Amino acid sequence: MITRYFFPRWTLAALFIALLTLAGCSDGTEARFPALPNPSFPQRTDSLRVLALGNSFTDDALALMPILVDSAHLNRSRMCFYAAVKGSASIDYWMQTITANDSLVLSCYLAGARMQARGPLQRILAQPWDVIVVQQASDLSYRWATYAQFSAYIHTIRALCPNPRLSILFQQVWSHNRDEDPMVYRGNVVCSQNVGHMIGAHHIIPTGMAIQYARATHLCDDRYLTRDGWHLNLGIGRYIATATWYERIIRPVFGQPLPALTALPDGHYTEADIITANDCVQRACTTAL
Repeated sequence: MITRYFFPRWTLAALFIALLTLAGCSDGTEARFPALPNPSFPQRTDSLRVLALGNSFTDDALALMPILVDSAHLNRSRMCFYAAVKGSASIDYWMQTITANDSLVLSCYLAGARMQARGPLQRILAQPWDVIVVQQASDLSYRWATYAQFSAYIHTIRALCPNPRLSILFQQVWSHNRDEDPMVYRGNVVCSQNVGHMIGAHHIIPTGMAIQYARATHLCDDRYLTRDGWHLNLGIGRYIATATWYERIIRPVFGQPLPALTALPDGHYTEADIITANDCVQRACTTAL
């Protein structure tokens, strides 16, 4: 009699993580940017399951997603948006959290297609997500040396998720304010370009670029579209971020353009302001980083 032993996918992935650690996570991509397997994100499907691993900048980008989805008359039951949010969390932080298999509770923004939202992170990742969005912490986003574990991070996520068509996207975050050292934003762009070489330029969500364009318009206020110098204001700032995610993820999947909003929840912006914001989003999404 032959005895067969079966192990959960997330247990096997833990072994993979250990092997990566022993082998060394740095892959020397500062001069070379090896392409990582990354299927195109799903198009014209009947469902969409999205998970983001990030920080408060992720929360800013997803906060208004229910409004855009409802305004576009899309069926909420066909999609879900969840996020693991930890203040100032970086690529290294999430790599360590996956390795340790720490338990956490996901924030839920849309839950039509329900997923396990609490428990060990490896088990959360071992679900059939269609899209997983990652990002670097804003204070590190312009320093390529801090991306040393990026390849290992992407391989680890892919090893855990059972969906062979999983598409991994990267959010380019925004600089803190317009008067910040220009080299910081330039470094942010260069690092995002490097990531684009690795996972595909069309897998970059250019939130930072959209915000930067908006800062050159009448929309820019004395806090440069932020509420505290770092996080986006609750009106047009968050709208631009969410609209950029919508353009990169929702529109390709469901074929529905940005809805024509006439106002935002805070009531401080006009239809003309929203049109200007949409122009910034469109420009960012059609401009190569």
